[in-house]
Amino acid sequence: MSAEGKVKRAAEALARLPLLHTQDLMDILGVHERTIYRWRQEGVLPPPVYVGSTPYWRPEEFLRWLWGGGADRRRKG
Repeated sequence: MSAEGKVKRAAEALARLPLLHTQDLMDILGVHERTIYRWRQEGVLPPPVYVGSTPYWRPEEFLRWLWGGGADRRRKG
């Protein structure tokens, strides 16, 4: 399978998940929990939805953000 095919397959699997947790974002982006927290505070990440006091992200919104440049937009600004 080509790299593009693998990315598409992974994205389809990710989009089927109900919500992404902080740990999921850490694993996908390869960053520390403090980075996720800081990016949330700075508005770099798409807004989370909260279940109680725990932030979660909708996979489709996260994928749009990631494919739109994600954290790279922060570095350029």
